[in-house]
Formats: sequence, structure tokens, C-alpha cells
Amino acid sequence: MTEALDPEMRRHPALRAARRLVVGVVGGTVLLAGLALLVLPGPAVVVIPLGLAILATEFVWARRWLESARERIAWSEPATEAEPPAGERVAAPVMAGARGGEDAFLRATGAPQRA
Repeated sequence: MTEALDPEMRRHPALRAARRLVVGVVGGTVLLAGLALLVLPGPAVVVIPLGLAILATEFVWARRWLESARERIAWSEPATEAEPPAGERVAAPVMAGARGGEDAFLRATGAPQRA
């Protein structure tokens, strides 16, 4: 895949091997870190696919795993905030109570209670 894009890699097998080694080490490290994040606090669901994506640039098995994972994940539409139609009232809970002592805000506004 990358050899078709870069003719220099085709001419020098040592460069191709070095690239595969670097991609394998970096992608493998990211993938292992993602697997560790399954039990440690952290974004494993982000890091594991990232490691597979890095490895998929050079290794067919990683590309297959990544494609399989994409097929299994059911992507849903992003959640949007529902806005009430214009002019309609919306019920919202408000917690209010009386405070002991004098409250300067209540005195200034004349409100019976403060939320």
C-alpha cells in the first residue's frame, strides 16, 4: 500500500523494513497502552483504535481487526438538545427555602425566598 505511494521505498528494502519496524513499535506501544487502560482509568476506547490505525498502515492483520471493530460498533446520530417550540412554557424544578437571619439580597429585591 505505501510502496505504491513512495517509489523510494520500493527501491530500498532496508527503508521498508525500517519503516515496518518503527510502525510496529509505535503502534504496538499505543495498542498495549490502550489495553492497559482497560483496567486503568483512561480512554481505552480511543487509544486502542488509534494503535490499530497506526499498525494498519503497514500490517494487514491490524487493518482487518480495525475494519472488524468498525463494523461491530453501531454509530448513532449525535445527540441534539431539544428546544421547546417558541412561546411554550417549560416546567423546571426550582429548589428554594427560607434562610435564617437577614439576607441583603432578599431585602434589596423584596423577594420572599431565595433559590
